[in-house]
Amino acid sequence: MIARFETPTLSRIASNDQEICFHLPFHQQLNSLAYIGVNRNETWYVPAHYHNHFEICYISQGQGWFTAGDKFYPVEEGALFLAKPGDIHQGAASGGRPYTLYYLGFTLTHMHHLETEFYSLTEHTIKSSQECIARQLFNAMLDEVQSAESWNDYMVTSLFNQFLITTLRQFKRHVAYENNTLPLTPEIRLVMDLIHQQAGLRLNVDKLAQAVYWSRTHLDRQFKRAMGISLGEYIRRFCCDRAKYWLRETSIPITEIAEDLGFHSIHQFSMFFKRCTGQSPRQYREAD
Repeated sequence: MIARFETPTLSRIASNDQEICFHLPFHQQLNSLAYIGVNRNETWYVPAHYHNHFEICYISQGQGWFTAGDKFYPVEEGALFLAKPGDIHQGAASGGRPYTLYYLGFTLTHMHHLETEFYSLTEHTIKSSQECIARQLFNAMLDEVQSAESWNDYMVTSLFNQFLITTLRQFKRHVAYENNTLPLTPEIRLVMDLIHQQAGLRLNVDKLAQAVYWSRTHLDRQFKRAMGISLGEYIRRFCCDRAKYWLRETSIPITEIAEDLGFHSIHQFSMFFKRCTGQSPRQYREAD
């Protein structure tokens, strides 16, 4: 995901095949909205970070997870995630399904009452009861910031305010995922970072256990307790997802993908990939 830590002061657009992000304000009227974007990368991952503004993420498609402090939140379609200024948080997509994440960053220095209300929220994640409205508002805001229509800044401001109130009401009314969460230890957070930053089977359970000074058995037990899946299976799934993304979205040679993912040979990689997908890497790449 596009790195961001400070509220932008100049308008600019950052985009690639999987993501487009508009950094605002492009007019003074939008001085509360810092950026808005959408990410469609099914291998999306952002490491632990914080910023000096609020951020709301909305999962429109797929499933994944977020952490906030020491809490781990599995999320799926319809989930809203709130990070307050100073909250250390991170997130990722999980599974082989298509993934769509909308996000926006904002300040409320000119809306003091709303700022107090957002600071008072105790939940980080809820299941939206108005998924269609959330998606429509995000898409409408993205359409407006790209348009050349007159007064589009006023329209974005109106849509943004509607989104804020709708989201705030839902957080006030709904039960969060809090009761289903377990503390995510620093060791498990480090293991997750290593897996997502260095995707590949070379990151086996023994090496990860050494990185956090735990025994293999203890790490396996704690990881499954936190994630609901064994560490070895999580590595295999993530490795397969990363391979699918590189095969479909890039022209990287298959031999290079196999090497980058830690396989000793193209044959070993092909057997692994076929067990995961039912297709050889070449068949998967040429399917479309």
